[in-house]
Amino acid sequence: MSGAADVALLDELQRCRSWLTGIPHDWQVPQTRSLADRVLAALAPPDMLDLSLLHDGDCWGAAARECVRAHDPSAVTALVRRLGELGAGAPSATWLRRVQDALEASAARDLLRDWLRLAADSDVIARDGQHRSSGGRLFAPGNEDMVRAAVVATRLLPEEQWVPELLGVLARRGAASSGAPGVTEALCLKVAGAAVDSLAARGTPADREVLGQLLVDLSRRDLVKRIGVALGAEAQAADRDTRLRREKAAAVRRRADPAPRQARAEVDALLRRHLAATLRRHGFRGSGRTWRRLHDDRVDVVSPGSSGDELAVAYGTRFDAAHPESEPHPVERAALRDHHLDIRLIEYWGTSGSDLDRLARHLDVVVVPFLDTLGRYELTRSFLEHRSGAPAPGWELEVVEPHGPAAEGLLGLLALAASDRATAIDRLTRRLAFEDSPGRGDGDHAEAARRFWRGQLAHAQALPSGDD
Repeated sequence: MSGAADVALLDELQRCRSWLTGIPHDWQVPQTRSLADRVLAALAPPDMLDLSLLHDGDCWGAAARECVRAHDPSAVTALVRRLGELGAGAPSATWLRRVQDALEASAARDLLRDWLRLAADSDVIARDGQHRSSGGRLFAPGNEDMVRAAVVATRLLPEEQWVPELLGVLARRGAASSGAPGVTEALCLKVAGAAVDSLAARGTPADREVLGQLLVDLSRRDLVKRIGVALGAEAQAADRDTRLRREKAAAVRRRADPAPRQARAEVDALLRRHLAATLRRHGFRGSGRTWRRLHDDRVDVVSPGSSGDELAVAYGTRFDAAHPESEPHPVERAALRDHHLDIRLIEYWGTSGSDLDRLARHLDVVVVPFLDTLGRYELTRSFLEHRSGAPAPGWELEVVEPHGPAAEGLLGLLALAASDRATAIDRLTRRLAFEDSPGRGDGDHAEAARRFWRGQLAHAQALPSGDD
């Protein structure tokens, strides 16, 4: 494309990027923002030093920008551009060849080393008390892809003696957890995995020595297995895996405390006393924390769960029409839990007797009537499109599911079941476009998802049109 078309395309992409900034949830949004940033960067003139892919939000981004500015732009622009192209995908032969060309300049090799040293020294992002999923990582979204690309690029520098030790540090740091209570997620598994794979791909004696040290040091069982394969030491890796499983089980036993179990039993007794009668009167069956109401075409679930002095009441509906027999990974209706729901909301309540009495009344006059409306396609569609009919919260309300592509797919399947051809084709086309986007991968699971959504779109297109 050229001329005005280029300008128009760039304007649309920039508007899309601005729209993504305002989305009020995080599901797949950071990844989509990163994809939009990479596309915008790819449209920049090839000789322009574009630092837009180096984001704030961690200790690495701003420092990485300053590193770039300390070098001759003509010597490092190509490397910055190539590293930004990789994203979360696997490195292709073409990409590796272009990075190899970019690394011909000594300044580019120096920049790569400086970036990785900064990454190895980065502090963990602090958690924001207002957002439960924030912090606890080494790198902000987007920056982790740049660091990973830099790690992969070291495969092209087999003679550089600084590489093996630095990759070992990045593997250890990326595979470690933040140390926050109850948090086991790795600080940056992308970078840790890339470091292990790059050490294996390089394969020099120094690289293999570092891999041997990592086999002993790392506690991530998936990485231990990969190292064992790389070193031809599968038996040693299996022994290490067995020890790690035993250590984890022993740690769980050490942390076991009868007090939480006693507190949970006390809350269970309160829930039975205050909520069970209301739920049973409306046709729900269950006990403890999961109550189900089975209809011919859907299943409603109400699931109260406690944490300290707070009660999180999840509720919603799973539609049979949204889960045809051809869907991957089916779940039995009688075994549904709240995380299986298509539409899922959570309200947060106190756990005192008076709070639970208010909650029982709220379930009776607000929540159950809302679930009843989800039995009508027109009302469900209105909720999915505009949040019309959303229940007025008795406490704090969070609409957890669905958002983004999940909402498009759900409405498309419900429209298909209701023979709403236009809506079904529109929403299923959008969902399939998401599955076909570059960031969705090429594995068996991704291909199965694409086949499923193509099949559903074909069914929608076969529906009689209004003109028939």
